[in-house]
Amino acid sequence: MRKLLLSSIVLLIFAIALTVFQMSCKKEATAQQTGSNYTLPPATTTTLGGVIVGSGLTVNSSGLLSTTPNANLVQLNTILYLKSGATSVEIWLANTDGTNQRKVPISLAASQVIVPGYGERLSPDGKVVFFTVSENQAYNLYSCSTDGSNLKKIIGNIITLEGVY
Repeated sequence: MRKLLLSSIVLLIFAIALTVFQMSCKKEATAQQTGSNYTLPPATTTTLGGVIVGSGLTVNSSGLLSTTPNANLVQLNTILYLKSGATSVEIWLANTDGTNQRKVPISLAASQVIVPGYGERLSPDGKVVFFTVSENQAYNLYSCSTDGSNLKKIIGNIITLEGVY
């Protein structure tokens, strides 16, 4: 009985120590907004002023957080989608508001078909389309220009098309 009582006391002290530790840790960083800038409190030995995640953010010595636009980032305002054609799947492009719909005229051999749902992608500059073609029970990665020219097989015997940008 005495061992049970001592074990209970030790567990109670341990639980109290954990609770005090959790309460003493500060879990938030408060930023003050000044115009379009946010100022984080400076980091000290007991508090963390803020955490930077991602790119395009800078913090000066007084804790002023600012963003820098990415000059290389281009907004295409173009979507890529698939349509069922007369005999096969077709790749189409349009503006994000649905206007300027246009077919990407891809000329494939009779034994080749575009495989829908295998991660069709538009390149970051909006000039190249990536898609999967099935031929003789093998899947191959192809690319072409948005006008259908420059069709070429890039990789053979793929399983899926993921992460192409």
